[in-house]
Amino acid sequence: MTDPVQEAVPETVESVESAPTPPVQRRDRTTLVLAVAFIVLVALVAAAPLWAPGLMPLLPWNSPVGGGNSQETQLAARLDRLETAVGGLTKTVTATAAANQSAITALGSAQKAALDVLDRRVVALENEPPPSPPDLSGLQQQMGAATAQIGALGKRVEALEKAAQKPAVAPTEVAAALVVLQIGEAVRVARPFPNEYATLAALVHDLPDLAAAAAPLADPAKTGVAGGAVLTHQLEALATRIATAEPPPADDIGARIMARLRGLVTIRRIGGTAQTPAEAAVNSAEVAMRRGDLAGAVASLRTLSGANAAAAQAWLNLAEPRLQVEQTLDRLATLLAAHLGKSAAPAAPG
Repeated sequence: MTDPVQEAVPETVESVESAPTPPVQRRDRTTLVLAVAFIVLVALVAAAPLWAPGLMPLLPWNSPVGGGNSQETQLAARLDRLETAVGGLTKTVTATAAANQSAITALGSAQKAALDVLDRRVVALENEPPPSPPDLSGLQQQMGAATAQIGALGKRVEALEKAAQKPAVAPTEVAAALVVLQIGEAVRVARPFPNEYATLAALVHDLPDLAAAAAPLADPAKTGVAGGAVLTHQLEALATRIATAEPPPADDIGARIMARLRGLVTIRRIGGTAQTPAEAAVNSAEVAMRRGDLAGAVASLRTLSGANAAAAQAWLNLAEPRLQVEQTLDRLATLLAAHLGKSAAPAAPG
């Protein structure tokens, strides 16, 4: 590249040298030329940022060696990238600051709008007339009715408290019921119960209905009564004899011999339409005893007559006292339940 200043200088020198000049003037001109060259050099150095980037790659010492860039070129590239990154970051920061400013402005506007709404509501509330006092007449009537109900409930509670102070059940009836249960257990195992009966008689002495009901137990209490298992076993042993009993034979010898012969082989029918009335009654009594129905067995055998009834009397003599005791205990249990129910019922509250 040829500098116009440098081109102009030689022409001036040549033009000057063409004319004869004195030696002093030649020295002044040389000094002037050097000064101008120095000024041009300084100007070129000052303008290096303008022409150096385009010229540097053309210089021999900046040419690539072995396919790589020099350190200065790499540094310049890095500086360029850094400048580009800084420029992008600057743009991002600027955009973020603008967005934040917009958000702050919007928030301020919203707050101002909310404050304006609150101010208007406060003013409206201040301008509203005071509310009229509510009508409490209906509430007062309800309170009066509730007070009356509370008073009635208080009276009922007082009455219930008085009733609760009384014993729930009479101790005499409770003790008598326990003794009756003990007597029933004694009857079940077929043992006498004199002590239990004496206790029961003392407890019901002042209760006429219970005393009269317990009186039939006086004699059985001393000796006891037959047990259910014993009665069942003996009825099974006597059933055939009771069902096939016949009247006593006549006085002649032939009749007595025939009766004895019939007694050696006895056939008893236990079902079917061919049964005799005696056989049917005995079978019914056996079935009742197996069910534990002593009253039914006794009632069946009570239908017998003649020789059959006479044969069944021995069993009835054992079964009937047991049946009377059971019926007496049932009667006592019923009366005691009625007494306990009356004593346990609370008095009606006023």
